[in-house]
Amino acid sequence: MKKNLLITPLSIFCLVLALLALDVTAAGPQGINDCVLWLDAAQITGLSDGAQVSTWPDMSGAGNIATRGGGTAGYPQYKPNQLNGKPVVRFSTDAKSWFGFTNMTDIRTVFWVLKENTPKDADRPGVHDPTSFLLGDDDKKDFHRNGPWDFELWDSKEANVNILKGTTKLMGNVVDGAKTKLGAGYRLVSLVTAGNVEASRLSDDRGFVQGYGRSGTGDIAELIIYNRALTTTEENQVGYYLKQKYNLTAANYTPVTLSTQEGSPPVGSGNTGPRLSIQPARTGTVVFYIHPGQARTVALEIYGSDGHKIATLPGAQNSGKLAWDASAQPRGVYVARLATEAGSIARQFVLVK
Repeated sequence: MKKNLLITPLSIFCLVLALLALDVTAAGPQGINDCVLWLDAAQITGLSDGAQVSTWPDMSGAGNIATRGGGTAGYPQYKPNQLNGKPVVRFSTDAKSWFGFTNMTDIRTVFWVLKENTPKDADRPGVHDPTSFLLGDDDKKDFHRNGPWDFELWDSKEANVNILKGTTKLMGNVVDGAKTKLGAGYRLVSLVTAGNVEASRLSDDRGFVQGYGRSGTGDIAELIIYNRALTTTEENQVGYYLKQKYNLTAANYTPVTLSTQEGSPPVGSGNTGPRLSIQPARTGTVVFYIHPGQARTVALEIYGSDGHKIATLPGAQNSGKLAWDASAQPRGVYVARLATEAGSIARQFVLVK
């Protein structure tokens, strides 16, 4: 059966990305630039239920593959069909499971989808020590949790000041992370810091594994890290992507709409900035009109509703018309991202049968 493209103000929303230094090899969900680590449990392949996870591929394109640490104890496990039909990586209840990745000293924006279990402190049998960090490091304590008997996201005295002065959101709502507990069940947490912070582990704290319970416990479905502070629009875009993907209906993220008509210049771009128009089609072929403005076009990329890139259209070097055969694609929301030397913009469109 052929698939047709219908685009109306009620069936699509347009998302505009701020102009930024272009790096087409390091993009997060739906093409937002400057993603340096993107761990998605759904991208772990070849494992059955309960299998040990040794490596976790990085989907950002930055090559920061996460490798399991912790010696012979505490293997994280692959658990399918846990959250909206999607898998998670489950960390052991003894708080000895963690992954290491390339040391990052310029972290500015982070998103987590996770569920935490309360670890037990081996030094005090029966006493819970919920100091498992959301991110950790080999020698820095920037993401220090409040513990040993509280559940707040950040320690008001030990966490990096750039985290404490940044913006923490729990399920899309701004909170004081030094006074807010993570809570039960799967949660969506985001952080935009006030300056650079450091991490290299998910989520061991400086090797304090034995007796302190400072490695992760529970489930992690997705982790996304950027080395710049995302704009409000971009933060909402990633948050909405995660909300929809994992059916976290309580998360306070909504699509960002523009008052301009489809095909007109994005807000704030002016007439010299890049533009992207999408032509409705009823044949399964989507037609894009690219207008790079004063910058040379680098690529026109198509992303699926899960945030992963489906295609890069060839020949997108100058102004003109490009066609994408979407006949083999399922119905749903897609994103077209026009990348130029000066920056990028994105538009979402809906493909229906």
